[in-house]
Amino acid sequence: MLGPPANMGPGRQRVDKLLASIFQSRLVRLGGGRCVRCPQLTRISYDPGRFPRYLPEAYCLCRGCLTGPRGEEDVRLRSAPVLVPAVVLRRTPGCAGGRAVYVEEYVTVPVGCTCVPGPDKDADAANSSLDKSARP
Repeated sequence: MLGPPANMGPGRQRVDKLLASIFQSRLVRLGGGRCVRCPQLTRISYDPGRFPRYLPEAYCLCRGCLTGPRGEEDVRLRSAPVLVPAVVLRRTPGCAGGRAVYVEEYVTVPVGCTCVPGPDKDADAANSSLDKSARP
């Protein structure tokens, strides 16, 4: 998989601004009417042995989620990828009748990002102490 491109020419900067305006409009409503944004960008993964060869994949830009009117990052919330199963065709080394042979392969593709509550540290501590007392 590829990350964001290193070269930031004027065309790429325009695309980044356009994508930024798109994710600014993606709002998630939480309890109390609070708006939360989960910024993401899309990268294209390339695999010459797969059909389709190019597959768009979303990746989250923040660990937390952007909240409040100024968009401060809230680390109590976690930015998590939304994963969707997909079927692709994988080329095998063999051929039949002079043609390439493909097999189905199931992959998980990240298509977006969402905000989820972060792990509760008190609950983890309680569970770990229960596990210790249950051991012989």
